[in-house]
Amino acid sequence: MKFLMKKPLFNIVFLVACCIYVNLNAQTKQKPVISTAVKPPNEKTEATAPKPNVESVSLNTNGLIVLKWDKPHTESISDNGPTKVFIGFKGAAYDAGKSYLPEYIKRIKLSGSANQVSINLINASYEPLSSEEVAAIDKNKIISGDVKLSYNIIHDKHQPYAQIILLPVRKNPSTGQYEKLVSFKFDVKQNSAPSGKKVSHQSFATSSVLASGKWYKIGVTADGVYKLDYNFFKNLGYNMSSLVPKDIRIFGNGGAMLPVSNSAYRPDDLLENAIYVTGQNDSSFNVNDYVLFYGQNPHTWAYSTTDNHYHHTVNFYSDTTFYFINADGGSGKRIAAEKDSGYTPTDTVTTFDDYAYNEQDAENLIQSGNQWFGQYFDVTTSYNIPFNFPNIVNSSPVYVNT
Repeated sequence: MKFLMKKPLFNIVFLVACCIYVNLNAQTKQKPVISTAVKPPNEKTEATAPKPNVESVSLNTNGLIVLKWDKPHTESISDNGPTKVFIGFKGAAYDAGKSYLPEYIKRIKLSGSANQVSINLINASYEPLSSEEVAAIDKNKIISGDVKLSYNIIHDKHQPYAQIILLPVRKNPSTGQYEKLVSFKFDVKQNSAPSGKKVSHQSFATSSVLASGKWYKIGVTADGVYKLDYNFFKNLGYNMSSLVPKDIRIFGNGGAMLPVSNSAYRPDDLLENAIYVTGQNDSSFNVNDYVLFYGQNPHTWAYSTTDNHYHHTVNFYSDTTFYFINADGGSGKRIAAEKDSGYTPTDTVTTFDDYAYNEQDAENLIQSGNQWFGQYFDVTTSYNIPFNFPNIVNSSPVYVNT
């Protein structure tokens, strides 16, 4: 069994010694996202957060781009706080969410009608990182076998631009050596494609399901099957002599945060959940009857095919997922029985991958935004953070991400 501890809102900049009982040593409090050009190493300065160093050029400016790399240098990553060794080049931008690795940002002006763009690197030239630079990046997992190029179309005063972000460091898959990009060109292809079918407007409910009937609100804090028995409904305030099992309904939309994009679908009202109810063949909820439903954690886990691990997302807005119970709106939605497939089993599963994380939202450095941090490392320089995994398979590998 392996466990995963997703990256907390504090990063570790020194060696981490950890096993099932995780000892996180020499961690450091970080600033929120920093996007700033690095000053030469001989100038004393703290990392600040001016506007990103974005270069705007015309589409025909597609000559050779040369990155002038500086020697690694040390800067503070928080006011009067700990320091970090940075690698970088002239004009580099830094993002705390990407472990302060240097990024090249460029904005290319497109034709007025362009709505599609394709950008590739050509004529790329690399050099090995020095031993100082390798020590500074400390085997960062963000660095992959190729430099990371991302781009999208943005508009400024109705003029389209290609906004490019490039992480110019890679781990050569052939040699295993860390390398930095020193020169390259952008191959930019733009297109003015038809916009396609018009998206139909979403239809909205005329009123909420909560607008009528008697409702009870309950909260859960973890994924799992929850049992609601006779005493539960009685304590809610139901008259047990008139509670009809087939009319019990549970509504809720899970615990994950709503999507950031306004164009992404999200239900405009509470959805009814399929539930399991015993004793619904009669019109009375007896002492031995009960309801089962699946409740979801407000903090979610998702499997990544990129690194073949699970990663969590903390809900910024709630530590509890709420569901709503109603029993006076007609028959409820039930879990359908699944037919036996008739196939002979070929595998027997006796183990599974479990995971947990430690992420304390205790500090917000600017008293605003959603960048929160955990334990403060000042007088106290180390913390022991235990994890409990019952019946763990001792011969299985353990994955820890910090």
